[in-house]
Amino acid sequence: MFKYSLASLAAYSATSIELQSTAQVQLSSEIEALVEQETYSDMSTEPCAFPNVSQFNTPEYQAQSASCKKRQIWQNVMKDTRINRWFSGIDLLSLFTQDMNLSFDHEGDTMPDDRLKVTHPRGVTLKVSFLPTADTPYTGIFKGAKHGIMRISETVPTTPEKPQTSPGFGIKFLRDGTHAADTVTMFSFDGQPSFNYFKNRWSTHLNEPLNVCARETIGKKLAETTDHIGAMSVKDWGEITAEGYVEPYPKWPFILEFEPFDIYGWTDAW
Repeated sequence: MFKYSLASLAAYSATSIELQSTAQVQLSSEIEALVEQETYSDMSTEPCAFPNVSQFNTPEYQAQSASCKKRQIWQNVMKDTRINRWFSGIDLLSLFTQDMNLSFDHEGDTMPDDRLKVTHPRGVTLKVSFLPTADTPYTGIFKGAKHGIMRISETVPTTPEKPQTSPGFGIKFLRDGTHAADTVTMFSFDGQPSFNYFKNRWSTHLNEPLNVCARETIGKKLAETTDHIGAMSVKDWGEITAEGYVEPYPKWPFILEFEPFDIYGWTDAW
C-alpha cells in the first residue's frame, strides 16, 4: 500500500493559516516552493508545438514535453468557463448504452469524441505535483513528478438539507514524450454523511456498493469490462518516469490511498 497526503500534492494555497507544528511548517514551505516553481513554469519560454487537435492523444501531442502538455491542457481548462448541468433519471440512459471499454481502454488527456459526461459532471480542476519520500521503493512516477492535473468532483447534486456527498477525483501526471500516468479514486461508492469532501481517506480500491440498486445498475454496467469494479491498477505509474524513461525493473504499489492532512479546519457543515 502507498499512502500520501492530498495537501502535499497541492500546487496552490490561497488561505493564510497559522502553522503550529514543525511538520506543518515544513509542509507550508514545500507548498510555497511548488507555487514558485509553478509560477516559473507558467512563464517558461520553452517552445511548445501545441498541435491543433481535438483529442489530446495524437502522436504529435504525446511527443511534447510534460510541461508543454500541461500548459496546453490548462489553456483549455481556463478558456471554457461553462458549468455543466446535473444529470438524473432518463438523462443517465447514455451511461448504460455506451461501451464501457472505450473509457477503460482510451489513452489520452481528453475524453473520447462524442462522449457525454453524465457522472461527476461538475468539478474543480487544479495543478498538482507529486513529492516522493526519499526512501520510496517504487519506480516511475513514484520517483516524483512536477506536472500533474487533478479534478475533484461530485457524483450527484448536493443540497444543504441532506449532509450526503459522493466526492471523487481523477489525477494525471504528464510525462515527456509519452502518455500520462493517471487514475481515479473515491472514498466509497455509497458516499459519506458529510459535506466535508476531505473527511475520509480516498482509495484506488473500493468495496462493492452497499446499495442494492447501485449494485444492480452501475455495478453491473462496470462489470461488463472488469471483474474488479472498484479497483484501479497503478502498474503504468511505475513503468515510466516523468522524464519518459522506461524502467527496466518497474515496481509499483498494489493500492494507493490519499489521506487528507487537515491544516484548514474543515468541518461537516454545509
